[in-house]
Amino acid sequence: MSNKTPGDAVKSATRALEILELLVTLNRPMNAKDIGRLKPIPPSSLSYLLSTLVNLDYLRREGRNYILGPALARLQLRDAPNALPERIAPIIRSIRDRLNETCSFFVERNGQIAALVSAMSSQALQYSVEEGRIAPMHAFAAGKALLAQMSDAKLDKWLANTTLEKFTEKTIVDAAELKREISHIKEEGFARTAEEWTIGITAIARAITSGGKTVGALSIAVPLARFTEGKESQIKYELEQAQKLLA
Repeated sequence: MSNKTPGDAVKSATRALEILELLVTLNRPMNAKDIGRLKPIPPSSLSYLLSTLVNLDYLRREGRNYILGPALARLQLRDAPNALPERIAPIIRSIRDRLNETCSFFVERNGQIAALVSAMSSQALQYSVEEGRIAPMHAFAAGKALLAQMSDAKLDKWLANTTLEKFTEKTIVDAAELKREISHIKEEGFARTAEEWTIGITAIARAITSGGKTVGALSIAVPLARFTEGKESQIKYELEQAQKLLA
């Protein structure tokens, strides 16, 4: 007799659907380690579920990777690529869950940035980002990351048409100083702000490319009271892993 309860069956079904949703959303091959990072499923259960999905043709194996299988056609899988927010959302949520810090994805809009997807920290001391919010590029880590993706000519044009407003005592409003920081971001790959928009908040961001094109910037905001060297290393690691998943 099986020792599994109805609750176990529901949990397994839910996890299987979450795996399929993840593969459909990201629309790229993923190995078990990648899936396990985004979906906290015990390794033994994950292995069983992946094998089951392969046996049912919902997934296929390609070496160590899993890709979508032909049986998904029965679920009327669309051939059109997923919208960007749908691809980004599960990654944003998984980073938030691991770090318990606010994680957001921004895109450039008419010389400013807009928060496309955001997941809030559950801690009492948190930074809140409203989806759809428009913000100045020079005062946000995500904005600086996107400025660093511009050509010199485009950056000069942006500066010529933008007023660098001062929001706190630490906001960079000198064009030459901002250009020096952007040059550093281009070399390192990460952008930072420290109390340049909101007192007590720091953030690290990096531009995200997909299909060889910059699609936005991923940012993680942390209250200075929790910001340590260890936290900074964790953030950089998560941003790098997100880029690999979205490339």
